[in-house]
Amino acid sequence: MKLPWLTLLTGVVAVLVFVSPVGVASGLQLDRGAVFQGAYWQLLTGHLTHWSFDHLIWDLAMFGILGVLVEARSRKAWIRLNLISALAVSLSVIFIQAELEFYRGLSGLDMALAGYWFVVMFQDCRLKGRSNESWMWGAALVLLFSKALFEIVLGNALFVSNLGDGVVNVPLAHLAGAAVGVVFWRYDRKGARSALCLSRGHL
Repeated sequence: MKLPWLTLLTGVVAVLVFVSPVGVASGLQLDRGAVFQGAYWQLLTGHLTHWSFDHLIWDLAMFGILGVLVEARSRKAWIRLNLISALAVSLSVIFIQAELEFYRGLSGLDMALAGYWFVVMFQDCRLKGRSNESWMWGAALVLLFSKALFEIVLGNALFVSNLGDGVVNVPLAHLAGAAVGVVFWRYDRKGARSALCLSRGHL
């Protein structure tokens, strides 16, 4: 298995940004006004900033698990998927949820990694005739989108309990990330073919 150094490096950077002086995160967060004034780097760096310790831990836990899985199979897919999803999530927040002035967090990228990995495993297991496992991954994919839709309806995050004072959940980012992950799979057949079923014969 490849050393997932990109996933590890991203996690370290997110932690360093969180413990840095407040001004660092403020300059890297997705600031709607700043982006329109030319701070285009925030479309990418905003995902490395977080509002609270709980927010950081939940995002990093999911990013670490899913990032390691995807990067170990295909580092090129990891790079392309994270770049595309970072831009897609940021742009969706800016243009669709225009009332938000600032945005932070890796959760949109987490959802993209999850959407990609679940559909890869579903297709791989289906092609290998492992119906029990394919249905498991199919159900995981349905639950992934259900989570985002439930959050839209409820208006609250399902897992993170403390985003910070005055901070709201952004389920649109989660839905956009999951959609990007699934669509990206269509353009990454190599990653799909390389995935292995989680069965006894492959452990």
